[in-house]
Amino acid sequence: MQRNSRGSGQKRSRSDKISLGKARRSPRNSGKAHTPGESRNWLGSHIRALRVGKKLTLREMVERTGFSVSGLSKIENGRLAVTFDKMVTIADALDIELSHLLSRTDDSAPNGRRSVTRKGKGEVYRTGQYDYEMLCADLAKKRIIPLVTKIELRSLEEFGPLVRHDGEEFVYVLKGRIELHTEFYEPVTLNPGDGAYFDSNMGHAMTCRSGNGRVLWISTRPGRDGLGPSQRAQAAVSHKSAASPRAAGAPRDRRMAPKTTP
Repeated sequence: MQRNSRGSGQKRSRSDKISLGKARRSPRNSGKAHTPGESRNWLGSHIRALRVGKKLTLREMVERTGFSVSGLSKIENGRLAVTFDKMVTIADALDIELSHLLSRTDDSAPNGRRSVTRKGKGEVYRTGQYDYEMLCADLAKKRIIPLVTKIELRSLEEFGPLVRHDGEEFVYVLKGRIELHTEFYEPVTLNPGDGAYFDSNMGHAMTCRSGNGRVLWISTRPGRDGLGPSQRAQAAVSHKSAASPRAAGAPRDRRMAPKTTP
């Protein structure tokens, strides 16, 4: 007895596999590695393009960020490394999400996204404080910023002032003995396998007590709805107005109601 060509015991043909897979999306892969110099140059030119696209002059951008003209010019020309807190400041000045600032693509898909970063293939940014490897940097409008961070500095004297910015952060130690410094707490030592969660607007810094430390660092930003800072502010005002049911000029309560003549 011959088996049906569509029977369960027969392998699907190549054309069958293709037709069945048409509905599947090709996975994103941020597997191309870029040197720190290439990433710094790209980020600088990207910042300039975003500024020009929003019709902001260099002077206007300086007023929004508080940076010097020469400092901002060096950033845009890839001659000055940008620390994480300064990236946050630049994103706020441009009225965009930080993930948009760090993404090489204009990703507008609201859901169903996926990105894979292979080991050692993330975007690397070197600053005077840390070496950041940005994971899944090809996705814009992310609610979290995942990083693998290399930590070499031994003390706060080397690090400089504590860093502050909006958001919340989680760190998980992969390698080394890490000293977590925070504004309102005594320093704490974190060993491989240890994790810590803290508010980003509290001054913070990490140093390494021995060797080269590595941590998985996850940073969140307040704009989880995908709106820019000014859009969120406008939405908050609109929501506040809509939440107030009383008409303009109406008394707030009975105690303020006008007396009536009997």
